[in-house]
Formats: sequence, C-alpha cells, structure tokens
Amino acid sequence: MLDLTRRSRSSDSGVAQGVTDALFAVMGSPVRLIRWLLEWTRWWNGSPSRRVMFVVIFAIATLAWISTRTSRLELRYAHAAMDRAEVAETIYLPPPLALRVLSLGHQSMLADALFARANIYFAAHLFGDRVFPLLGPYTEAILALEPDNIRVYEWASQAVKYAQMIDHSVLEESNEYARRGIARFPDHWRFYFDIGFNYTVEWKAGDAAEQEAMRRKALPYFSVAAALPGSQLDPNFVTALYLEENEVDMALFYAYLRYWEASDREKEALRARITRYESESAARALTDQEAAWKSSYGYLPFGLFEFVGAPNTIAVDASWAALAESGSQGSGVQEER
Repeated sequence: MLDLTRRSRSSDSGVAQGVTDALFAVMGSPVRLIRWLLEWTRWWNGSPSRRVMFVVIFAIATLAWISTRTSRLELRYAHAAMDRAEVAETIYLPPPLALRVLSLGHQSMLADALFARANIYFAAHLFGDRVFPLLGPYTEAILALEPDNIRVYEWASQAVKYAQMIDHSVLEESNEYARRGIARFPDHWRFYFDIGFNYTVEWKAGDAAEQEAMRRKALPYFSVAAALPGSQLDPNFVTALYLEENEVDMALFYAYLRYWEASDREKEALRARITRYESESAARALTDQEAAWKSSYGYLPFGLFEFVGAPNTIAVDASWAALAESGSQGSGVQEER
C-alpha cells in the first residue's frame, strides 16, 4: 500500500486500487489516513501536469461553490425584496379621497392605471401564493375613481373565485360585486347570470333541501339574464329550470321569448319542448313564421318584421271584378239601342 505512487503511475487500475486503499485507511485508523494523504499529495506533486490539473480542479470546485452560494443569496434577497414590496404596497395605497386629489381631475386615467396594476398584482399572486389580500382595496380604489367601468365589476366578481378555496363567503363576495354592477348597469345580463351560476353550480350545499333552496334562489336571476337584450344564455337552460319546477307556462314563455335570437340547434330543442308541452301545430307555426320572415324581410330583425308584416299581393277582389264586368255589358246594350 505504501508504494501507491508507483502503482498509480503504472496503470489506471492503480488509481482505483489507491482509492480502495484510502477507504480501508479511513476505516482503519486516523494514522493510516494521514499516511495515505501524504502519499496522495506526493502523487499530485509528482509531475508539473498533475500540479496544474490539481489547481484547475480546485479552482473549478471553488467557483462552483461560490456561484451556488451567490445564487442562493440572490434568491433570498429577491424574496425579501418581494415581501418588502408587498408591505409597502399595503401601506402606500392611498385612500379614495387622496386618490381623487392626486388625480388632478383625471380620475378615469388614474383608475385605468390602478386597474392595470391590479391585474399585475393578481397575476403575480395567481402563480405564487394564490392569496389576494389587496384585491378588495384595489377594487374599491378603482371604483371610487371610476364607478361606471363595467369591466371592473365583471373582473372583481370573477377574480375573487380564482385559485383559492371557494366557500360560501367567497361566493357572497363575488355576488356582492355583481349586485353593485347591476345597480350601475341593470340591463347587463352577465351580472345576473354570474349570481345564478354561483348559487347553482359553485354553491356546495349541505343537503338536498339547501340545494333546492339555492336553485329556487338562482332561478329569478337566470330568468332576467335570459330576457335581457344581447343575452348569450341558452334559452333551453331556463326553460328546463322552469319545467323542473312544473311551471310549464313560464317555460313556454321563455321558449317563445328567446326563440328568434337562438341558434339553429337551440331552436330545434325549443320546438321539441313546445311540441311536447303545447302542441305540434304551435311548433310548426313557428317554423312557417320563420320561413316567411327569412323569405321576405330576412335582413330585418324579427320584431320589426312582426310590425311590418309579410308583403301583400295587390289584386282586385272577385266581387269587384264581376261588378265591373256586368257594368260594361250594360253600357254596351244602351249604346246599341
């Protein structure tokens, strides 16, 4: 073993043998380990190329350790800076009254800037801790500056539900933003639909009775959403809800109300329900009326077509034609006389 230098010079297997001897030395005694280290040091000093190789390996290992430690320190600093920024963000978001003064009369512009900053804040936490403690303060500040921005109400109503546990308090907070939107924009169907959706789909009912109560609570919101202009809610959805409540008259009312704005697939389903709950002739009358509308004034909205009516063919009544013929014959007899 003591002739480790000679064996390592002879072949590569000698190096492996030296490592094995080192392991035995470590397990043997500290004295033998010291002797092995001395022999190993002599081996590295045996030639200039080995000394250069040792220096290079040591330098690479040192640089790798320094760079790794530096990266860890930079990450810690970045997290610390982010934490400080969140604290500063909480402290330096001015109250609405101060924001109005600082806007210097340009409240809408400042509200848009805050809205952009709120979206950045939301995205940063969405891919981070998924907790949005400043979502409410941002929304209140924006609405205090510009209460007539419909997109802020829609965004806030949906953002409070993203990337977190959805419980009843979160759903009620979402509904509150939607109700505030209704107060400003009562003809926007999306707010009513969001409230109904929260009560039926998102709401985790404890039992069947609570689920039925939430469905009844959501039905008026869906009804208003389906009746408003520009609604994109499938009318079959609302009619099905009323049919589940055995309110056939209301189901047929919404089927007729939204029939003309529905797609071809939705119209087919509505005609099937009308055939089942009213009559086949009523569904056929809708088809005939739609064909008359498209063949004559298809470029007009259906409501205006109902006011104008189908084009009439101008023709002389049969009784008038007979009277005119008899009159001409009588005048000819008088001329012969």
